[in-house]
Amino acid sequence: MPLHARDAGPSTGVAPARVAADRRGPSAPVRVCLRLLALVLLGGASAVHAQEYPERVVRIVTGYAPGGPSDIVARTVARKLSELWGRQVVVENRPGGSGLVASDMVRGSPPDGYTLQIGTTTTHVINPITLPNATFDPVRDFTPIAPIAVAPYLLVVHPSLKVKTTAELIALAKAQPGKLNYGSSGTSIYLGMELFKALAGIDMVHVPYKGGGPALAALLANEVQVEFDPLPSAALSHVKQGALVLLASSGAKRPRVVPDVPTVAEAGFPGFDVSSWYGVFAPAGTPAPIAERIAAGIARVTALPDVQMTFADLGAEAFSLTPAAFAQLIRRDRDMWLKLIKERNIKVDY
Repeated sequence: MPLHARDAGPSTGVAPARVAADRRGPSAPVRVCLRLLALVLLGGASAVHAQEYPERVVRIVTGYAPGGPSDIVARTVARKLSELWGRQVVVENRPGGSGLVASDMVRGSPPDGYTLQIGTTTTHVINPITLPNATFDPVRDFTPIAPIAVAPYLLVVHPSLKVKTTAELIALAKAQPGKLNYGSSGTSIYLGMELFKALAGIDMVHVPYKGGGPALAALLANEVQVEFDPLPSAALSHVKQGALVLLASSGAKRPRVVPDVPTVAEAGFPGFDVSSWYGVFAPAGTPAPIAERIAAGIARVTALPDVQMTFADLGAEAFSLTPAAFAQLIRRDRDMWLKLIKERNIKVDY
């Protein structure tokens, strides 16, 4: 046998070791480098794809019937995004289950940015913590894109109470515990009033109604004496006529429709901020570059004066956050309501 063949044979152990290493594939450091390279290439591809987005029709789903505030917000944003992107953005109404039908549909759609949802405080904060069949997490199972607008509630009372301020209402409620009734026309309004009661240390009896119209009629008839009325508020015309008294608004700042009326926070409860917001969600797993492109488009749209005027007619105001900040807002609201429900042992019946 030639010398070089013998030296390279099995007795040296060199060649078999090299062959074994080749069969195992790249070493650990090399594998790490390959993974990092793949991520970089994937991220680059997503960024390039985002620059071309949208390349076809984008669908915005709302969980409510045509004509309501959510539908108006959706159609306003869709029209302006169509103009901005040069691609058609359409609105699809999928009412049912307090918005649950639309939420389930969107979270099961491909995470490519072409199916979006107009979510609200109800659909993406209240539902997941109160509806037994709403088994999703609004941050884990969706990609929060951006908020669009926010609308507070108005604290209105029957004139028979003879109160003109929030402080006077609280003093009266404390003097007559359990004697005043308050009406509600939705879970978010109900929870908002329960939070107000907890912070003020007062006891009022909850009377639920199946809609804003019946709740307002009950207030005018003095069947209930106190309400949080959502904007756009039908109560304002009755306030102007003296049939109701407006005490405060519930948001972080005074709404444009009643700039001279203090907020509940200004009336002695710093940090009180109970509002209904509208925002855009995509299915979980939507690439960050696409989410950021959609968010940037929404920020440009909501900054337009005519869009802000449309929102103002609804009693809402445009506001903008990054996707990360929007997710943080959702978590804050969810934690706030979970804490209230647990501490006050609140039962939500459907």
